[in-house]
Amino acid sequence: MPKSKFFRVAVEGGTTDGRELKRQDIIDMAETYDPAVYGARVNIEHIKSMLPDGPFKIQGDVTAARYSEITDGPLKGKLALEVQIDPTAELVDTNRARQKVYSSVEMHPALPATGRPYLCGLAVTDNPASLGTEMLKFCSQQPVNPYASRKSFPEALFSAVEETFIEFEGQAVQQSENGKAFFSRITELLTGSSKRFSQETGELRDAVTLIAETQRDTLNKLEKYQALECDHRKLIRDFGKLQSDFTALQTQLETQPNNYSQRPTAIGHSGKSTGDLADC
Repeated sequence: MPKSKFFRVAVEGGTTDGRELKRQDIIDMAETYDPAVYGARVNIEHIKSMLPDGPFKIQGDVTAARYSEITDGPLKGKLALEVQIDPTAELVDTNRARQKVYSSVEMHPALPATGRPYLCGLAVTDNPASLGTEMLKFCSQQPVNPYASRKSFPEALFSAVEETFIEFEGQAVQQSENGKAFFSRITELLTGSSKRFSQETGELRDAVTLIAETQRDTLNKLEKYQALECDHRKLIRDFGKLQSDFTALQTQLETQPNNYSQRPTAIGHSGKSTGDLADC
């Protein structure tokens, strides 16, 4: 599968347990992330299934991380964490269907291997409120955090969700090139020389004529075929009648006795000459 472009997954601010995701935490996660040290996997709703074919199976891996400052909008001036992922086919299809469009990172406050905050997981979700402002307030007031069982490490924290748009490498470029080619073709047709336009118009006319002739020949063949089919059906009906008559005659002959002889035709007298008959 193609890797994604870098996209925003976290912004400095709140977390699900009342702690704050600081600006330096964003920098540390971006600078220390290395899949060879600890690979952050992409999951659904921060749930890590033990089954490879379950509904909460892993959806991909984080391959790189970086930070950038937001330059416009209500979050202008805040630092954001951006990641690049290697998604599974399922996540690609899910994203194209506009499902699970929000993300939340899991951060270890001080991974032993680095001693600094570390990105150890990325979740995708459909509901911004599930890890949004109201849920952050709710979680911070509970004696037992409802997300505790989903953490990779007890001391880890989940960031508030960020709406994400995952764009894959090569995808936008291909669409752009196709658009440019189409626009160039239209421009060439509209602004080209009259000679070129006349030439292409003639080619188009010849192509249309060829299509019309081919269609005419096809229709003629179709009409002949339909006539042949009609004659064929008539032959089948006539043959069926002949076969039925033959079968009836054959049945009649089979039911007659073997010694049967035709009775002589009646002539109205005993067979003697007319001279022997009385003249009445």
